[in-house]
Amino acid sequence: MNRNYKVLDIDYIWGDAWENAKKHFLSIFAMNVIIYICTNVIGGMFYNTTELMSFLQNATAYSDSPEVLINELSPVILNIFPSIMFGSLIGWLLAAYFNVALYRLLMDGVKGLRVDLGERIKGAWTGCLNYILCVLVLSIILSLATLFFILPGIFLAVRLVFVPIIAANKPEKSLSEVFSESWHLSEGHFWTLLGYGIVAILANIVGYICCCVGILFSRVVTQFLLANTYYALTGEEEKKELE
Repeated sequence: MNRNYKVLDIDYIWGDAWENAKKHFLSIFAMNVIIYICTNVIGGMFYNTTELMSFLQNATAYSDSPEVLINELSPVILNIFPSIMFGSLIGWLLAAYFNVALYRLLMDGVKGLRVDLGERIKGAWTGCLNYILCVLVLSIILSLATLFFILPGIFLAVRLVFVPIIAANKPEKSLSEVFSESWHLSEGHFWTLLGYGIVAILANIVGYICCCVGILFSRVVTQFLLANTYYALTGEEEKKELE
């Protein structure tokens, strides 16, 4: 099932992504659930939910009076903002740790290796700090590029799409090496990769429309689509690793 692609062929890569998703669905889905909990649940444990809901209700009540809104809610903002930021940071860091495990699991599946959820979670600490640094820098670059220049932002997002998966699977690489490899791999494939990204977005939209249940599987498929594409572009280097 796993091939060394000569070219990026959507039929082969999508077909393998579909097969890998069916074979390893439970492991990848479990990782996605853990990451979701880290991002949306654990972060919220560090701030007072009651105060936050009260703030939102008051913000709605005073929406017609900006001056009153500022005077009434400024103390509340100053009180809850630090805890919200701290909780969000903790959640993001935990999610980053499990994302390392997720990207390694995806590559295990693509390479036809044993997919061991527990082993990958335990070993995610290796290279985690480098992954966090790479993803943080990537986020800043894309945010600035998209904020001021939307089209360059899209261009950079495509050319640097492999940064997270490279950082997770090659912890020995430095920040500059990770970015350089993604830039090199995507060279000459911009429109193909952009098309794959659009396909992934449409697949997840369709999955969401299907009573929201379909997205559970479509998300796993599109994650394997990224992993298969990365594997295709690494060429003979990845083939030698399997041998």
